[in-house]
Amino acid sequence: MKLKCIKNCITHTDGDYTDLSMYLTIGKIYYTSKFFEPCSKWVYCIIDDRGRPHDMVKDMFIDIVIERDMKLKTLGI
Repeated sequence: MKLKCIKNCITHTDGDYTDLSMYLTIGKIYYTSKFFEPCSKWVYCIIDDRGRPHDMVKDMFIDIVIERDMKLKTLGI
């Protein structure tokens, strides 16, 4: 699966902030790992900028197929 990164930080409910910019680049396309399963249904196991598999929260990405379909609909195609 191809996923486009839309954010590279996490703001937790307690106000804590996690910067993941050393692992993720906004706008970059990432692939899910073929060898590792995600630890829960809330994450994707992606190959990060360092070439390692990591579980990352799904709301940090958008599926490029879904993004393409949304753009085509806005264009009326």
